[in-house]
Amino acid sequence: MSELEELLRFATEALDEVEAIVSRGRSEFAASLDRQRALAFCWIAVGSALKDYAHIAELPARQEPLSSPIRLRDRIAHQSLSPLDADVLWRVSTERVSDLQAILIVLRDGAIAPLPRQRLPAWPTRLHAQASLAVDHLRTFVQLRWGGWGSNPRPDGL
Repeated sequence: MSELEELLRFATEALDEVEAIVSRGRSEFAASLDRQRALAFCWIAVGSALKDYAHIAELPARQEPLSSPIRLRDRIAHQSLSPLDADVLWRVSTERVSDLQAILIVLRDGAIAPLPRQRLPAWPTRLHAQASLAVDHLRTFVQLRWGGWGSNPRPDGL
């Protein structure tokens, strides 16, 4: 198993644990500081694995779809535990896990090869180049996940 595959496995295992905590219900989560901290730790594990993956695969910094869980990891890891926002953790854990799992499957199966770092042109065309690169990645993800940009690309109608 390559190092990149191992990092994706770590992230997947942490997401499985997120699902396990969420499956116990909102009331149990809200009542237990230990469960809230466990969920925060899981997101730190997910973000750390994806941060290492992006570094080793030489992906550009702040590039979706990996940048969101990495930013979440950074926010949780670099603050004290007392201001931990349980509502934000719960919302992210219930709304974002399935999409992130799909992204990890796509990366694991090699459907999207990591892109090499690209030297971006100087400002102001640099923003345009970054936006164009992000749109290309989003288009690829939507195509692989839901079959295209159509009027209703998601099977559940969302």
